[in-house]
Amino acid sequence: MKENGHTPVKNSFRAKSWKDFGKTIKDPVFGAIAIKSRKGGGHVGFVVGKSASGKELFILGGNQGDKVSIAEYPRNVWETFVVPKTLDKNFGRLPVYTAPAEKADSEA
Repeated sequence: MKENGHTPVKNSFRAKSWKDFGKTIKDPVFGAIAIKSRKGGGHVGFVVGKSASGKELFILGGNQGDKVSIAEYPRNVWETFVVPKTLDKNFGRLPVYTAPAEKADSEA
C-alpha cells in the first residue's frame, strides 16, 4: 500500500482491521480488498474476478491452502469490500475470471 501512495490501516496484520481502509463499496471491482470472518479471526484478499453467474469471486490472497494463490469463494462469504478513497466510483465492472483457480478450503 505504501509503495502506491496509500496509508495502511493500523494493525494491518489483522485481516478485519482492513474494514477501516479507504471507502466501502457494495459491489467489488478488480483489486478491491475483500474482508470476511472466519474461525479465529478474519481473512483478506484482493478481488481479481467473478464467475459467469456472479455467485463466486476469485480472490488473490496469502494463506489460502497454506500458500499464496487465487481461490474461488462463494460471493456471500465476503462481508466487506474496500477500495482507496481516491478510486473513481465508475472504475469499471469486475471481469469474469476464466483462468485456473483452487476451491477455497482452509480459509472458507
